[in-house]
Amino acid sequence: MSCLANKIPEHALITNNSRKNEPKHQFIVKKDCKSVETKTVFVMKRIAVNSSVLASIGYQTSKKLLEIEFNSGGIYDYLGVPRSEYEALMHAESHGRYFTSRIRNEYTYKRVK
Repeated sequence: MSCLANKIPEHALITNNSRKNEPKHQFIVKKDCKSVETKTVFVMKRIAVNSSVLASIGYQTSKKLLEIEFNSGGIYDYLGVPRSEYEALMHAESHGRYFTSRIRNEYTYKRVK
């Protein structure tokens, strides 16, 4: 007997939706031979910045989520960041200095990558 789930590649991208600047990807994840499930992953759009510390910055308004990619390769999400703080960071003369003085030790964060 053939297994239907074996005919579907693991983590196959099945949709790529974008709604309100919140792109998301939906993947198929195999559970066993008889069933599969989908997993939705939200993808943050980031804007490249000219900084010796930061590589790119993204913001998700609905979740007050600031995502920062560092030049070292690490990516961190900062939680509960007001949009005004994101806008000030984006308009700062020095993104790195602004981040260090106003964001780094002021908001809860989690490492994404």
